[in-house]
Amino acid sequence: MKKITTIIRIAFIYVGAVVGAGFSSGQEIWKFFACHRIHGLYGIGLAGVFFTGLVPRFFVLGKKIGAKSYQDFFYGFLPPLIAVVFDIIYSCFLVGSVSVMIAGGGTVFKDFLGLSYYFGLFISITFVYLTLYLKTEGIFTVNNILIPGLTIITILTITSFFRTQQIDVFDGFLPLKIKGWQPIIDGLIYGAYNTVMAVAVMTGIVAKKDDKLIILGGITGGGILFFLCIILFAALLTAFKTVPQEEIPMFFIAGRVSNKMYLAYIVALYFAMISTGIANLYAFNRRITSLLSISYETGLFITLFIIIPFAWSGFGNLVGCLYPIFGYLSLFIILYYIILLFKVKNIKKI
Repeated sequence: MKKITTIIRIAFIYVGAVVGAGFSSGQEIWKFFACHRIHGLYGIGLAGVFFTGLVPRFFVLGKKIGAKSYQDFFYGFLPPLIAVVFDIIYSCFLVGSVSVMIAGGGTVFKDFLGLSYYFGLFISITFVYLTLYLKTEGIFTVNNILIPGLTIITILTITSFFRTQQIDVFDGFLPLKIKGWQPIIDGLIYGAYNTVMAVAVMTGIVAKKDDKLIILGGITGGGILFFLCIILFAALLTAFKTVPQEEIPMFFIAGRVSNKMYLAYIVALYFAMISTGIANLYAFNRRITSLLSISYETGLFITLFIIIPFAWSGFGNLVGCLYPIFGYLSLFIILYYIILLFKVKNIKKI
């Protein structure tokens, strides 16, 4: 029973590190997959390989090399200058992601609850930091509550949408002429970026876990992510024949079901952003404490002043600026991880 609990906890934190504003809102799924119509399935299949195949092995790889934080993947294996560059890029990934999630929380308060954007920021930051103050136990507890709730609400929203609107799920799967390799490229970028973020979060958390449990937890979490990608993809294809005008496409779908489902999805999206913000800030804080040789609590205080100015910039501005850059850079990091994977001794045990 204890082993099953460990597998589930690893899976939920892994999912929590990925399902943020872009994923749960439907924006990422549309831009990377659904915009290609039926051909987007190629990209989703590739992302599924990342989620269930590569990511769990990278988790174990981190344990085998004794990594306590993401920077340990670089120093000692790469020339110093390149290691520093990768370290900086990774840190920017995390700061950018946390800022986007917290800013997204402010946007939810402003646009959908009619409250102040800055009040939303304050509530979001307070929740994130109170959770992180409890360290890994806080992360485990929050994700064990939020991720099952998010998954259930997403499934209920989409199945209710198909049922109440009397829409054939296959109506959206209209064949369009494939545009070269773009669906595959988008799948690579999406899978690589989310792999990079997941590895950063999980490296310290799974350091003392059994290899088999890490693999099983990773596969379980990856399977949940792949399943959510598929059902979001199907819903978006069915609901939108052209590019969605809504900033959050899933709110349109939930609103078509009922007002109660609409409100439920607002709550689900908010906590999806918060769970990802918590996971990524935890990873960044471990880097700060290692770099400055300070306590965990002092690191949290310092990261607060790093994050706030970026979150103040607004959700839309951050997404448009940061995500495209991070997506392409993550491909280089993934290539390095794969090379490192084959360099590590006892590779057959991974």
